[in-house]
Amino acid sequence: MAQEVSRKPFVISRAYMERQVKFNSHDAQIILQGFGRLAGAMYRLGISLRAYLPPEKVSAFSDALYEELVEPLQKKIGEELALMEALCQQHQVQPVENYTRPIDRKLRYYYPKVGQILDIAQSLDTLVCRLNDLWFHGHIGDAKYFELKEAYRSRLLHIARRIRTLATTKMEEARARVAARERAGAQTTAAGALGSLVADKISQAEARLVAREKQGAVEPAASPTAEDQAQEPTETDSGPDQEQQETTAGLAPVVPLAASL
Repeated sequence: MAQEVSRKPFVISRAYMERQVKFNSHDAQIILQGFGRLAGAMYRLGISLRAYLPPEKVSAFSDALYEELVEPLQKKIGEELALMEALCQQHQVQPVENYTRPIDRKLRYYYPKVGQILDIAQSLDTLVCRLNDLWFHGHIGDAKYFELKEAYRSRLLHIARRIRTLATTKMEEARARVAARERAGAQTTAAGALGSLVADKISQAEARLVAREKQGAVEPAASPTAEDQAQEPTETDSGPDQEQQETTAGLAPVVPLAASL
């Protein structure tokens, strides 16, 4: 009985980066729930998509994505964090050290721009911590506290979902476009092969016709049939004597000269 040979999964060697992150607030920790999918989506948009689309088109799309979504949020969180830290220094607020479930984790990623998302998440965590410091010491109210941290947390999650959706959509569109191009090429090839076959058949028929016509031009005359021979005159039917008889048949009989006197 043949034994099934187990195949090892195909694994390639890839470069990667590792980064230690520590998030105290749930607002920043939530980005870790789909971090693997987010990092994979960013890799597909930046690298994998180039196997299906022109590189300049992929670069333009990727640059626009970061310029319109990622970089503005990173800048806005940085500006807001600078304001909160200035308020903490102004009121000499001591940082709150107690958090129920902080996360300290080492993350591995294979695409450099993933580090930019981690920078934003780390800045968001620091911003929420400064808001907690000011809130617990009574320097900002409930509405301001909730409004700020909820706004930036929602924007970060929106960007993560947007990147994952775009990666899925663009890859499906690119693969469908390539498949349609391959089908069109196969149909064109089949049509060309059929056209060549028909042309060959026509050429062969024309060659046979030309050969038949040439053969008819040099073919000897057919032998006369019995019927044709019966209709043709023979030497017994027509000759000098016969011609003389036909010539004298219409003349008057010759009378001797003596008889006529």
